[in-house]
Amino acid sequence: MKKKQQDIEIPFLLALIPLVTMIAIMAVTINLFEGSPHIPLAAGSVVAAFIA
Repeated sequence: MKKKQQDIEIPFLLALIPLVTMIAIMAVTINLFEGSPHIPLAAGSVVAAFIA
């Protein structure tokens, strides 16, 4: 039997954490280290996975 998936509502501020993290890491990487945005995108995905 399949389990029913429950809808979980995530508060707006909690949903902003991965976005803000990704923007901050991307700004530091691009401006200070002159690197590519690939690592900040991966880091933002990891943060989003932990929140979900």
